[in-house]
Amino acid sequence: MRKLLLIAVLIISLSLAESTVYAQSFDTGTIGVELNDYGRLRVHKPAIGTRMIDRSSILVGVSQSAVFDYLNDADTEVPSANVTSPQFSDFEIEGIFNNNYSNAAPDVLVTVNVYGWSGQAYSVAKFTVQNNESSPIAAIIGLEIIPQVDNVYGNEVCEYSTSDGIAYFHKTNYVGYKLLSSSTNSVKLVQWYDGYEVDATLWEWLNYGSFDLSYTAGADGAVAVMAQPVVNLEPNAVTEVYYALAVGDDQAQLFNNINAAELEYLNILPVELTSFTAVSKAGTIELNWQTASELNNLGFEIERKVLSGEKADWQKVGFKDGKGNTTEITNYRFTDDVSDFNGANLIYRLKQIDFNGAFEYSDEVEATSAPVKFELAQNYPNPFNPSTQINFSIPEEGFVSLKVFNALGQEAATLANQNMEAGNYTFEFDASELTSGIYFYTLKTENSISTKKMMLIK
Repeated sequence: MRKLLLIAVLIISLSLAESTVYAQSFDTGTIGVELNDYGRLRVHKPAIGTRMIDRSSILVGVSQSAVFDYLNDADTEVPSANVTSPQFSDFEIEGIFNNNYSNAAPDVLVTVNVYGWSGQAYSVAKFTVQNNESSPIAAIIGLEIIPQVDNVYGNEVCEYSTSDGIAYFHKTNYVGYKLLSSSTNSVKLVQWYDGYEVDATLWEWLNYGSFDLSYTAGADGAVAVMAQPVVNLEPNAVTEVYYALAVGDDQAQLFNNINAAELEYLNILPVELTSFTAVSKAGTIELNWQTASELNNLGFEIERKVLSGEKADWQKVGFKDGKGNTTEITNYRFTDDVSDFNGANLIYRLKQIDFNGAFEYSDEVEATSAPVKFELAQNYPNPFNPSTQINFSIPEEGFVSLKVFNALGQEAATLANQNMEAGNYTFEFDASELTSGIYFYTLKTENSISTKKMMLIK
């Protein structure tokens, strides 16, 4: 079903230029928010009927010929509907939108949740973007905004505050947006013109990489595009993008309302991962992570990648059950047996999985597997002239001594005499000042000692 066809039928059958038949909305008393069946988010002040924003909608770009946008791609997966019993707010609208209008890349599924609170002049919008492509995508996600300040197109002042991260629009009244879940990478402010919504233009604006700080629109009004840094999404993976939106009588009131919305955002985060670390121990890597809150959390898959020359594939090495729904701080620990990867560089990530199967990856952490045992290797080359390498492994942190002695037991060189962490080490021994003959090198720690023989031939 096509949006233009629906609008035409609506005009003919109901004699209305526009209608909210295909949209759901709420009024908090100071702000009105409306979400239609294709992902168009409208903002009103103080209630539905007096628009401040004609449309704000998600953009997902992967190339100059592949940008998901409202006008050309979005179609209805699940119609917008008011949530009967919101968990975090007094009001909530949810809708799910696919790319079936065009069937063009990128194939993404976008779930929009809009939250509101009684008497408050702000809202929080969550856009959950899922990669339905069979291959990973590197996506730039942004928000396309068409102002209609004071219910009239044109002549609005558009501004961006770099210190506050707020894009806002005003005539008599004010309306604004702030990206909450990531840094803002760019803000593009331009004059609206018919036909601008083509992939190449939207891709250019998503990649703008700068910030337009002020722009006064002409009679046709403005278009704004806010963009965040690139997000890498594996097939079926999701990322969540949160925006605060608010209205105000002036700039100060608007900014205060945006800040209040940001506080509400902290209570909405589904699984707020506050830390993720990896600690190397003898034969194991200990992973620790902490969540500040969880929503719909089935659990965490632990994935590992071994770096040895070329990057290997990710492998699942374990699973930890989540707490489902909780607002309490939760600590997790997982110990990975890496005794087969003596001294290898390892990368870990968490795959957080919801009960509905949706998942999201954490940031990656890196660790080097500590040796399982104390070991002193034979120097190489041997015989040598005038230098050679000595390799050794220590399974735990401590004081380490590596010394070279001549055949009479006299010390010829000290290569190490210090506290060292567990790991694998290589030392270069330069014997250019020594005479030919048999030498011995001794590795000593608090708990172990080993000696090997080498030959210098000049």
